[in-house]
Amino acid sequence: MSSTRTQSRTVVIVVNYRTPDRVCALLDSIVETGSLPLGLVIVDNASGDGGVEAIQAHVETRALSSWVRVYGLEENLGFAGGNNAAIERGRAVWPDAEAWFLLNPDTLVKKGTIAELDAVLRENPRAGIVGSQLEDPAGSPECAGHVGDGPMWQLATAASSRWVDRLLGRAFERVVAPPATRRCDWVSGAALMVRDAALRDVGPMDDRFFLYFEEVDFCRRVRRARWQVWLVPSSRVVHFEGSSTGISTGRVPAYWFASRRRYFRKHFGTTGLVAADVAWLAGRGVRLISNLVTGRRVGALPERFLRDLVTADALGLLGVKES
Repeated sequence: MSSTRTQSRTVVIVVNYRTPDRVCALLDSIVETGSLPLGLVIVDNASGDGGVEAIQAHVETRALSSWVRVYGLEENLGFAGGNNAAIERGRAVWPDAEAWFLLNPDTLVKKGTIAELDAVLRENPRAGIVGSQLEDPAGSPECAGHVGDGPMWQLATAASSRWVDRLLGRAFERVVAPPATRRCDWVSGAALMVRDAALRDVGPMDDRFFLYFEEVDFCRRVRRARWQVWLVPSSRVVHFEGSSTGISTGRVPAYWFASRRRYFRKHFGTTGLVAADVAWLAGRGVRLISNLVTGRRVGALPERFLRDLVTADALGLLGVKES
């Protein structure tokens, strides 16, 4: 399929860790839309699996070298650090880029995905971050935006109950496939475009978050600097959730708890972290009661999740240094 250049001044950013086949499929999906971004940067987080060579070979086979750059990092910097490194390299090649589209390697883009985000940035000069509507592989919409990023978020997440959501009202809302572009507090980092001016204003993503919660932190910082965050349902991205991290199966890794703890302490203090944990436990209690009443056994936790959560935050409150 032939592809044409658009007037997009957006550079796509992809951080790979041992998913070269996914990255190649993502590249193909961008080409197949028929409209190319200004450029695309792929960094490999020291996968050590030959992924850099495999991706570079695919780029050369598809004749994409004029607008795609592939770099291998010497160490695994995590999601935030990897994106920061990729943007730094992208600026050296495309210094006039106006936006950076952070895409997970386990995604595929659909026709108009980038153009729809670009349009919102053009039409709203205070839009600092715009996010795509996520879909699962079957085409069903997933939650891609949220209103509320404090302790009540944890209550709603743990409870996963419609009546709890209604009770919280405007304090927390999951935004799934809204009828029109709408403002949110934060959007998923799986498909997040940031205006270059906003990025320069607030600085890079906080690389102390190795993986997870970095996009919530980033969106909060952008909003604090008086930029806006929007979810754009006309921009659609297929997300194979968990395939790039493995967190969807088995025991949740320690870095997830460390990132969660860092987020709440950074923005809400120690009291906020305690409130988030209490809210989560209350929400879990609601879920268990709901299971008893309905006779269903849904929403099972990952292996040792409750123990790991309480232990990790207790050690953090006792002053044990975070990784």
